[in-house]
Amino acid sequence: MNRYLKAILCIYIFLLAFLSMTKAEETQEKQQGTPQTYTVVKDIRYGLQRKKLSTNDHSSDRLLDLYLPDKKKPEKGFPVFVFIHGGGFTGGDKVEANGLNPICKAIVQKGFAVISINYFLTMKYHHRKGVSCESQMKNGIPVNHKFHPLIRQSIKNASLDAISALEWLKTNATKYNLNIHSVFLCGGSAGAITALHTTYVECPTFIKIKGVINLWGAMENPSMITAPAPPIFTFHGDCDDVISVEYGHAIQQRMRNIGDTISRFQILEGKGHAQYSYIATNYINDIIYFLNSQLKQ
Repeated sequence: MNRYLKAILCIYIFLLAFLSMTKAEETQEKQQGTPQTYTVVKDIRYGLQRKKLSTNDHSSDRLLDLYLPDKKKPEKGFPVFVFIHGGGFTGGDKVEANGLNPICKAIVQKGFAVISINYFLTMKYHHRKGVSCESQMKNGIPVNHKFHPLIRQSIKNASLDAISALEWLKTNATKYNLNIHSVFLCGGSAGAITALHTTYVECPTFIKIKGVINLWGAMENPSMITAPAPPIFTFHGDCDDVISVEYGHAIQQRMRNIGDTISRFQILEGKGHAQYSYIATNYINDIIYFLNSQLKQ
């Protein structure tokens, strides 16, 4: 009898382990966090699948992850924080890597819906010797205010995908309780370049962008920002040797020149490029304060 009971117990333990593994692999996961719990819906397709991608290259495909707070939705729906990862238009991904997702997790725990997108990485498929974000941007703004054509095309392609993601947001706002009149864009490095270009150059009118969180990004010509413009909260390390902090100064000065008094510029003293974990640890409350102040506008 004891041998029989032991066999039953072993089977029971095996089944529990199997169910746990299955649960972990589901595309919709419950995550625990403070002060709020949240749900992540992974790999939602926001646009047509790209052709001619390398096998299983999800990083360049039109996919997004949606983070939703587990709480009663506000009357007008959750405000939305769209995150665009960096990687020099050659790499990077919306999933947790290089400290990206801690920012998404921290923001959703404050009551915002978060959308983290993948987009076409142009320079992963098209190369020019000596051309990269670093080679174009580490020494400051180009004299002619123009990046190399391949960089410009990379920004354009990424921005068009970002707009497609915003179109998906508008179409699915009711389904997921999202407020299309309270949308913020955030990006790091190439993602910040994309967020800035999307907001101030492409200027989508079908959705309300309330502000931009610029994490060590750049614009080839900040004068392309014209009033009225959503405010920008810029973070940039003064030791950044990939994208010069000069871009942060220029963007902030442009906002002042067009009469903006809300935009902020936080210099990260002694810090270099891609300080995602540092931001998630030290500046989330500042970002939330900025976002909430714009929700009241």
